[in-house]
Amino acid sequence: MQIKTKVTLFFGGLMIFLAILMVAYLQFFVRGSFRQEVMSNLHVAKEKNVGIYAAFVDGLKIHTLNWSSDDQLKKLSQTIVDPAGSSVSRQKAVNDFRSYLREKKMKYNPEVIIVDLLDQNGIVVASTELNRIGTDEHQEEVEHQAHYFSKAITAGLGEVFVRAAIFEEDEGPDPMFHVATRMFRTDLDENGGSVPVQAVLLVHVVSLEKVSGFLSEHHHEVTETDESEEYANIRNFETMETYLVNKDGFVVTPTRFITDMRAKKRIATEPVGECLMNNKEVAKEYLDYRGVPVIGVSACVASDGLVIINEMETTEAYAILDELILNTVKAGGGAFLVVVLVVFLAVRRMMRDLYAVTYAARWVTLGNYLDRVMVTSKDEIGHLASTFNMMLDKIESSQKEVKRSEEHLRSDATELEKTLKEREEEKTFLEQSKRAIQNLLEDAEETKVDLAKESTRLQTIISSIGDGLILIDGKYRIELVNPKAAELLATEGIDLMGADLRAVMKVLKNKKGELPLAEWPTEEMFMTKQIVVTDLDDELSITTEKRTEGLPVAFSIAPLEGDRGIGAVIIIRDVTEDRALDDAKSGFISVASHQLRTPLTTIRWYSEMLLSEDVGTVSGPQRDFLEEIHGGAERLYQTIDLLLGISRVESGKIKSEPVPVNLALFSEEIAHELAPQVQEKKLSLQILPPESQVVVMLDMLTLRQVILNLFSNAIRYTSENGVIEARWFVSEDGKEVTYSVHDNGIGIPEAQKSRIFSKFFRAENALEKVPDGSGLGLALVKELIEAWGGKVWFESVEGQGTTFLFTIPLEGRTREY
Repeated sequence: MQIKTKVTLFFGGLMIFLAILMVAYLQFFVRGSFRQEVMSNLHVAKEKNVGIYAAFVDGLKIHTLNWSSDDQLKKLSQTIVDPAGSSVSRQKAVNDFRSYLREKKMKYNPEVIIVDLLDQNGIVVASTELNRIGTDEHQEEVEHQAHYFSKAITAGLGEVFVRAAIFEEDEGPDPMFHVATRMFRTDLDENGGSVPVQAVLLVHVVSLEKVSGFLSEHHHEVTETDESEEYANIRNFETMETYLVNKDGFVVTPTRFITDMRAKKRIATEPVGECLMNNKEVAKEYLDYRGVPVIGVSACVASDGLVIINEMETTEAYAILDELILNTVKAGGGAFLVVVLVVFLAVRRMMRDLYAVTYAARWVTLGNYLDRVMVTSKDEIGHLASTFNMMLDKIESSQKEVKRSEEHLRSDATELEKTLKEREEEKTFLEQSKRAIQNLLEDAEETKVDLAKESTRLQTIISSIGDGLILIDGKYRIELVNPKAAELLATEGIDLMGADLRAVMKVLKNKKGELPLAEWPTEEMFMTKQIVVTDLDDELSITTEKRTEGLPVAFSIAPLEGDRGIGAVIIIRDVTEDRALDDAKSGFISVASHQLRTPLTTIRWYSEMLLSEDVGTVSGPQRDFLEEIHGGAERLYQTIDLLLGISRVESGKIKSEPVPVNLALFSEEIAHELAPQVQEKKLSLQILPPESQVVVMLDMLTLRQVILNLFSNAIRYTSENGVIEARWFVSEDGKEVTYSVHDNGIGIPEAQKSRIFSKFFRAENALEKVPDGSGLGLALVKELIEAWGGKVWFESVEGQGTTFLFTIPLEGRTREY
């Protein structure tokens, strides 16, 4: 390739490179500035839209609050939910409620389509639509979060709750707002405060077209009072639009391409997903609901489950920039052609002198050193010609150059000798390093001896531990065992090394059934990676091939991480003596309880006679003392009954006479028995059976003791107006029934959950709420349930409530109808 071609291509390529740099600058840096400007404008629009929506919701609240303050509606609501009123008066009030709202209120508010009055259970007891009476709106709230009835029924005066953009097909095809507020009486209490009525006013409003008008109006109109320059900058964009998306992802206000809200178009763009799933607002470029690239911002209205979207197409946002890039490309192409032409002509002219130098050089290769090149310019080519002439002149001095080369060779020899000397020094350094390594090896040997001594010392300590110690890997292979552990397992220590612990011993529960491997304490440790400790209450024992009788033990198991994964350190403690002491304690409690029942019965009987004045009149102070004596005797008698019950279960002397028990009827009977306590605390005790009846074969007194204790605990530790629910269901495999008792009471502190079934234990918050109590009820419940082969557990969050669950085996015990 000729030089003129190379030079021309070089300058042409340089021009192309500069054009590419310019386009890249416009594409990445200038586009970023454009994007930032559009984002800023969209943020301004978003803030205005959020304010508009908030003002709209406040208007709904004020409107509903005005209706609930109407004296006529107050009187009608009070009559409708008054349990002491006659059915005739209530029916008349229901009719008046409907006609008054239709004629006096809804007539002037076409956005309101339905107004309901809900009782304390969420049932529609009056409505502007007669077919809605009897509807369970509380169930609608639970299943679809359609409104805030649960908040409104306990709210104070002036509190209003709005649930936005809900699709209710049974109420209308359009998305609507549900506004709920509590009703109050027309009269005041003795302190001048408002008296609440156990009823909620629920207003159904269809106003999304008005909201859409408010939100979209500002894109095309800017008033004289609007001082925001950014706000004015976006009003003329044709693709700019604002719309709302509800909690289910449905667009609920019209867009440029979605005008029918009844079609329930679901929007699954990135801003909607981030808001609804993570409550995170988005400001970026993305694909809109049509798959078209847009730039937009979102506002998350988490309280109402809404997303406000402001977006515009990127083609319109970057139209000016794209036109600038196109013009830049055109200009760069024209410049490229001009530069190539100019460079080609200039290089062609300069190459004339260079050709002359080339011609002269060819003669030199043939041995002609007489010709010289004529120098006609002072540029680089002229300098080349001069240099060529000087080269010929210097050929004569070539011999001198050879001599100078010999001198350079001698200098190189001296440099080589110097290098050899340096290599000798390096060899000496390596010898010294070798001696240092030998010293390190000697030190390592001494360290090895010290480690062996330390290992012997550690082995001595392990051998002298009074409890059994076993070290296993993740596959239960025994890696270390001390003499005490070998003694407890009745096996030689050497035979245990490398053996599988699961094959060496069995773990028993209550000295009866063998515990499955999945329920071993070691399995719990491997799953949780936490220390697991058992005690007497777990009633564990072990057997081996040579120890056939169960040995009562307690385990302490800790995770141990090694090169081959997670293993475990197992401490086994012989608790035979502890078990004997516990049995002696239980025997003493049983005997003492039996001995105390007779004098307590006498005290109860005589105190009842004195209180009933069978032996004479009793004065006021005397009656107070007698009631204290009788109450204390009753509490002590109940405590003794619990102690005797636990004692009988632990000793295996409890009598069981299984009979068919219908769980629904049985639970209702116990709930009826506890009705005075429930009513006294204004609680709601609900029995919620499954669709099919369940009958179990179980001792009726035992089952009654369990359910009665759980109901009583829930009543005792649930505050006024609380809810207690009893449910049960048959497992999918049909092997057991799971029965649950749930309350929204004080809950159980996290730190005290592990001791909740221990005898005489009561949580700190339980002691503060109810000082009286023995702490034996749950211990007895656990003993009774495990006695019939069931399991009991609980789930609780302090301050939010507790759910106790237990199982009843179904094999041969139950049948379904």
